Amino acid sequence: MSDHTTDQALIAVLRAAAQDACSAQTLLDRTVQELSGRLGQPVQVQTGPEGAGACTLRLVPQGPVTTEEQHLLDLCAGHLELLLCQARRGDHLEHQARHDPLTGLLGRRAFMADLDAAQARFRPLTLALLDVQRFKQINDRYGHVEGDRVLMTLAHALDRLCPRPGRAYRLGGDEFALLLEPSSSPQALLERLHAALAWVQGPDGPGTLRVDLGAAPLRAGESATDWLIRADEAMYSAKRLLSSAAHPA
Repeated sequence: MSDHTTDQALIAVLRAAAQDACSAQTLLDRTVQELSGRLGQPVQVQTGPEGAGACTLRLVPQGPVTTEEQHLLDLCAGHLELLLCQARRGDHLEHQARHDPLTGLLGRRAFMADLDAAQARFRPLTLALLDVQRFKQINDRYGHVEGDRVLMTLAHALDRLCPRPGRAYRLGGDEFALLLEPSSSPQALLERLHAALAWVQGPDGPGTLRVDLGAAPLRAGESATDWLIRADEAMYSAKRLLSSAAHPA
């Protein structure tokens, strides 16, 4: 196998592996699959300790190979390591773009994309919006560090209690959202959430943290914007009912 032929084989392998590869792991798996097919035997990935200028990734065949085939494996390992670094950097940036940095929940960008996808495919999901009652008082009374702790604790509880494959999001400030399967009950989730937050510092001390929640199921033919508006109206309706109950005329 000449150098020119080896280069062509390398390009063919990496091009085939990179097709529709959506993550670093997918790229690695497909490269191994392509090489295994070309060599007619399994190829394994081995990684070694990082050294100055050393290639830490090796592609190891399970049987004997020719000198030219070993050259192709070594070239692929070097190029693949560079591609994986770039892919992982891209994965990291994509994760940062889709997730809230404080709580680790999915953020507004991911929320809007999932909302549009549910509407476009008409997945019969329920959208629940919630925020923390009197959150400003927590910040004012105990400081922003305590306020952040409340948000992180709430986010952890939401992520733990949200029935899978439902998803939890932080939209900003003390506003959160959930996309729930039709079988999930928003009211039952709210009750479990309040029980889980019973020990958390609220505006009047531990056990006083409460959230307002409103939910709206997606209607056939409804736009994502209208769906979001209905859920928002449901949350503020719940907020008004609680306020009226707490301060009867």
